[in-house]
Amino acid sequence: MIDIVERIKDVISHDYPDKKIKDKHVAFVLEMRPDCLKSIKSRGLIPYETVMMFCIKRRVSANWMLFGIGSMRLDDAVKSL
Repeated sequence: MIDIVERIKDVISHDYPDKKIKDKHVAFVLEMRPDCLKSIKSRGLIPYETVMMFCIKRRVSANWMLFGIGSMRLDDAVKSL
């Protein structure tokens, strides 16, 4: 989950220019409380449905988000086919 949180931070960094992206920002875009995200991270769990909804809304490749494989943007991944 830690890698996924870091990738989400990469995606939303454009929404918060001039700010260091923190877990509270990630929790906000995932529509969960910061303490819930902290608990999920500490347990090593992945809220797949929540992460996939984020990917759909932001047009981010699920392969990149979950595994770090391929292009970040879904549009770029489709063009390479």
